Amino acid sequence: MRATLILGLLLLASCGTNDLSEQLAGKWIMESVTIEGQDRGLDLNPENNRWLSFDLNGHFISGSGSEQENGGTYQLDPNTATIELDSDAGEGDDSNWRIEIEEDVMIMRGIGTPRQESSVVRLVRAD
Repeated sequence: MRATLILGLLLLASCGTNDLSEQLAGKWIMESVTIEGQDRGLDLNPENNRWLSFDLNGHFISGSGSEQENGGTYQLDPNTATIELDSDAGEGDDSNWRIEIEEDVMIMRGIGTPRQESSVVRLVRAD
């Protein structure tokens, strides 16, 4: 579950385009994580260096600092602004998110169980 949340915590970008897949492409830095209304950043991102990166071919990777820790594929539905992460770490690490991208900030809101739906991750585009 922790890896799933961390994976999902790092998603999307904006480059002045309306194409959501192009906005998503690139590297995102986790800025904050809230679960059930509580700040969980210290638990899930203690060194403040977690990231998520998406390519245009449907692949993502995530990690901390210079270390890649996970990856897999994703499916983006631009009509509903949702993304499904299919982690190489296994079914237990898969996750679904509703995303909002405005300029260089992406907000990911979990989809699924009440706990997942209370999860909000804020990411900023890496320079």
